[in-house]
Amino acid sequence: MRRSALVVFVIGLFLVSPVAGVALAQDGVKFVRGEPDLDVYAPDPTLTPGTTTQLTLQIENDGKMLSGATSQRAVVTTARAVSVEVDERRAPIVVETRQTSIGSVPDGGVRELPITVTVPRDASPGTYDVDVELRYSHTYQYVPQSGIVQERSRRVTRSIDVRVEDGPRFEIEAQTSDVQVGDSGTLRAVVTNVGDDPARELTVGLESGSSDVTLGGNSQNSARIERLAPGENATITYDVAVTDDVSLRTFPLVGRVHFTDANGIRNVQED
Repeated sequence: MRRSALVVFVIGLFLVSPVAGVALAQDGVKFVRGEPDLDVYAPDPTLTPGTTTQLTLQIENDGKMLSGATSQRAVVTTARAVSVEVDERRAPIVVETRQTSIGSVPDGGVRELPITVTVPRDASPGTYDVDVELRYSHTYQYVPQSGIVQERSRRVTRSIDVRVEDGPRFEIEAQTSDVQVGDSGTLRAVVTNVGDDPARELTVGLESGSSDVTLGGNSQNSARIERLAPGENATITYDVAVTDDVSLRTFPLVGRVHFTDANGIRNVQED
């Protein structure tokens, strides 16, 4: 009788112990907690005075897992409904794309946002801080057993550096032409390098804004200049023809200067 009772008792211990261990493990995992961590970068922050260009921002999320199972990490580290607002008041630039929504940014993800930036011609060269405000919502805490979540909304400000570099810049001044209505003649234009660096291999193109005026038999034409130092100018000429039924006496011309800078990089400026 004693031997039978002992055997039953030992078997009971082996049956109950694993079940108790599972119950304790389940009770230990009650919630998942974490948060996104957003930052902003500008991979190519160089801007030129007198231009309107796109500045690309990168919004990166390096989320933080504070507690819980890693399988639930995305629930609490994803930033949702992310909006981006740029404050350029400390820099001599004008941001045309001031506020934009980019949707969700998952943990480890990067979203690129191009913004349009105008730099005045008289902007002083230098490195400037630009504030970028990020607004988003996220799940701060999640209870898997019940499905209960705790939501948060956040607003953080990050800073990026932008560089205003005054390399070669050009002004094109069209002189009075000797061409008459219904005739052809010559148009002279003076190109001046108003920047701080020299330029070489310049191709100066002019395009007529009217079908009544042609340049060298076409709507556009170009001339070459070998080199322009800072403050130096050069005069170039174009063949111009005006139709005989034109009623206006002034015509818009668009100028483009393709050039190679001191670093050997090919650039273009449009006026």
